[in-house]
Amino acid sequence: MKQTPIAVGIFARPPVAGKAKTRLLPAIGRGGTEKLQAHLIDKTLTTVCTNPRVKATLFVRGDTRHPFIATCAHRFGIPTREQVGRDLGERMHAAFVHMLSTYPRALVVGVDNLTLTGNLLLDADLALQKADIVVQPATDGGYTLIGLSRPRASLFKSIPWGTPDVMRLTRERAAQEGLRVAELPTTWDLDTPTDLGRALREGLLSESLIR
Repeated sequence: MKQTPIAVGIFARPPVAGKAKTRLLPAIGRGGTEKLQAHLIDKTLTTVCTNPRVKATLFVRGDTRHPFIATCAHRFGIPTREQVGRDLGERMHAAFVHMLSTYPRALVVGVDNLTLTGNLLLDADLALQKADIVVQPATDGGYTLIGLSRPRASLFKSIPWGTPDVMRLTRERAAQEGLRVAELPTTWDLDTPTDLGRALREGLLSESLIR
């Protein structure tokens, strides 16, 4: 039996010095953040695009013609689209509207999850066949992955993005609407100097990437 494709939207900023991973600027400087962002995009695309079932789109917050973005799109054979919306919620909703116009289910991930695996994407897609929402909570109170089988604008409205309340409010919003939520194991993402230290200790990053 032919398996259905897995639509995955990858959210990223181009690797521009001082514009991406800004909370890490005091720790690794402008050049370090640029190199790190490029590595995170490449690593995420490699993980996502390994499975031939995956139909990935790179949703870019910024210039879709940036040379690194263009190179990645060519190398991995995926389309790029500009993120559209006034805040992260509107941008994610727009991405889901786009992907779900073609595919029965869709996932959105960022590039900050160093623990992302191909198997996790398969688990997320499988869970989404029985639930209305699949989400992977993060230890900082947000989430690193969310998946839907139909657009749900209400999940993304008036959420204080970047705060410890994101996952709690998402659960509350889903409960208010009677939506079935499947949660994947909680993970962490790379945002702060503390996260960077953890990544280095656990061998998920090498010093050469940020120097």
